[in-house]
Amino acid sequence: MQYEQKSGKIPSSCVVLVDRGSKAVEVRHELELLCEYVKELGGYTSVEFCFLEVAKPSLKEKLKECTEKYKYIYVFPYFLHKGLKYSMTVSFVKSLCQKGIYVVEDALGVDEKLIEVVLDRALSAISDKPQSYSVLLIGHGSSYEAEKRDLNRIANLLKEKGNFKSVYACFLELCEPTIQQALSQLKNERRILIIPYFLHYGIHMQLDLPRELSNLPNAEIRFAKHLGVDKRIAQIIVEKVEALRRVTYFG
Repeated sequence: MQYEQKSGKIPSSCVVLVDRGSKAVEVRHELELLCEYVKELGGYTSVEFCFLEVAKPSLKEKLKECTEKYKYIYVFPYFLHKGLKYSMTVSFVKSLCQKGIYVVEDALGVDEKLIEVVLDRALSAISDKPQSYSVLLIGHGSSYEAEKRDLNRIANLLKEKGNFKSVYACFLELCEPTIQQALSQLKNERRILIIPYFLHYGIHMQLDLPRELSNLPNAEIRFAKHLGVDKRIAQIIVEKVEALRRVTYFG
C-alpha cells in the first residue's frame, strides 16, 4: 500500500503517536495535551494521535491524512512496553515501505524520566515516610515477556529510589502474578500504596481495577494516580523521535 503525497510545498515534519485505543473521552483529552507537549518540546510542524483499535482515527486513516500534508512522518508507538500492540504498529508501518514514513522501533520502556513520574505519583499519595509503605505496582499484563521483565525492573528501581518497605509487581490480566496473588503477600501489612502503571484514565482504570481491588486487606490503603500526561513523558518521546530523525537524515 502506498499513500499519495500532494504536489507543491508542504510542511516538513509530523509526529504521529499511536495509542492502543479507548472509547473513554478522558483518553482523548490526555492525548491531545500530550501532543501539545511533544510539539512544544520537539519543535515539530504538527503532532497528532491515532488508535490501533477500538477508536478513530485508525493508524491507516491518520497516515493517509498526514501524507497529504507533511513531507516526513515519524510514527511513535505510544506503549509502555514492546508487547503485541507495539509489534503490530511497527510491522504495519514497515510494511508500507514508503519513503517519508518512518517508525520508532522502541516503546517508552524503562526510562529514568518515567521512574521519576511514578515516584512523584507515589509520593503525592502518601502521608508518611515511604519506608512505612508496601507498594503494589499494577501493570496491564501481556503474553510477551518484555512487559513482565520491564515491570519487575521498575519495581526494583522504585524500591531503591523511593525507599519503600517493599514493592510487589503484578498484572491485571494475561500473566502472573495476578493482583489477588500479590495482595495475598500483603495481607499482614499495615500500610499499602497501590500504583496503577497505566498511561491513561481509561476503562481499565475506571472499571477493571476498582473491581479487582474491591476486597482489600484491613490496612491503611493509599492510591497513587496513573501515569497520565507529563512533560517528562513527552521528553522521552522527543528523544526517541530525534534519534530516528538523525539516522534517517544522515542515512
